[in-house]
Amino acid sequence: MGLSRSWTHIVTARKPGNTVTVTDLLAQNPPQFIDTNMEIEGLVVTGNVLLVAGSGQLVAWLLTKDGLVDGVIGDRRVGRSDSIWSISQPTQGIEWDFQVEGQVGFIVLPGNASHVYDIKTGEVLSTKEPRVYRGVTCRLDSVHSCQGYLHFHNLRQCNIPPGDSWQTSEATMREGWVKDAEGKHRLWVPVEWRANWNPADWRHDVTMQVGRFGDGPVVIKF
Repeated sequence: MGLSRSWTHIVTARKPGNTVTVTDLLAQNPPQFIDTNMEIEGLVVTGNVLLVAGSGQLVAWLLTKDGLVDGVIGDRRVGRSDSIWSISQPTQGIEWDFQVEGQVGFIVLPGNASHVYDIKTGEVLSTKEPRVYRGVTCRLDSVHSCQGYLHFHNLRQCNIPPGDSWQTSEATMREGWVKDAEGKHRLWVPVEWRANWNPADWRHDVTMQVGRFGDGPVVIKF
């Protein structure tokens, strides 16, 4: 599952399956469907670029500021011809690893090479260039429930004085409340969700929160 940069559209797919669904969270508009023509193993939205992996291929679609596939007019189904680029693995069974640094995305290729692209425009910057990776790369098929969506969108992380951030004390956790910077109660987390609730995932400066509670993902709009 992925979240658009505008926070207004959520991108989902069943595994296994071959169709991606882009859903408008704010309006009653019909969803947009992407026919990938492959068995989907994982997807992620990096900036404005949707990456979908499956069947030894990685395909990229560029999303508009509104969260829909760029260049598609009306409510027609999106296809592979609407993608901006794709990569094929020379060997079947190899997992896709990726990394985002600033405005640049890196797809890890065999031999420590990279497919490098701009996460805002989707433009390919270089291919097969040897690279030493800093930090931890992410495996695309293990990105669950948008847990890294802030990082993949290159948004400012929560690095602010404690007095301005959302406070989540142990007492608050036991009560099940999420509070804003002014101490107002914003959300009550049901008891059955709390075992998997990570307060560190809650950000004071975004209006959409995505988490995994129980058996599936939960999207909350403030």
